[in-house]
Amino acid sequence: MRVTPIRPSAGSNHRKTFADERDRLIHIIDQLVLASDNVPDGLRLTTSWGTVNKKKCQALITFLEDTTDDRLIRIRNLATRLLKFLDS
Repeated sequence: MRVTPIRPSAGSNHRKTFADERDRLIHIIDQLVLASDNVPDGLRLTTSWGTVNKKKCQALITFLEDTTDDRLIRIRNLATRLLKFLDS
């Protein structure tokens, strides 16, 4: 008897692209910044032209440097990961 999976396996041939991962991170970070009362909207990563500025990413990380709130730490960690993407 042969078993057929309902959905593709996690190890399928679908590769994540750099742009997809970067765009997903940007979207998540911006949504978390908008939902937070502690982070000013001016620290959103996406500019009015729809581009990401590395200086804004670094400013967000610096702003959240000494935070202890779990949500803000999550934003800082995601921004740090994004900055590594942008540097490479």
